[in-house]
Amino acid sequence: MKMISTLRIDHLPRVLGFVETDDLIQIREGWIAVMLGKREGNISDIVTRYQCLAEQVVDGYKEHEARRKAQVGLLVQMALARRDGGRLGHFLDDLKDAQIDAQGKGFVDVAVCIRDTIRKFEVKGKG
Repeated sequence: MKMISTLRIDHLPRVLGFVETDDLIQIREGWIAVMLGKREGNISDIVTRYQCLAEQVVDGYKEHEARRKAQVGLLVQMALARRDGGRLGHFLDDLKDAQIDAQGKGFVDVAVCIRDTIRKFEVKGKG
């Protein structure tokens, strides 16, 4: 039986419990601006800053299952930032990593949502 997800990729980080702080939002917006060439900056440094701060947020969750879900949400959020910054190849690579992580953790509905998004973007790239 083919599974189809009703989840939307843009909502997935929040659904999974990954909620950006104001600082993370500001860093992500700057990261996107650099990727789009609207601002100067070192993408690698920005990504490292974002990821370190985001992992602190995720690690702050007391419940193990909440942390596991938020970890997948973080991977998806980072992928979405790359999509918004015009880095579709990196977006798809990040989503594939998130799909593997979600599947491995038993979050089948999440893995299906990610899979469907990957397929949609891969078809767009061929069209």
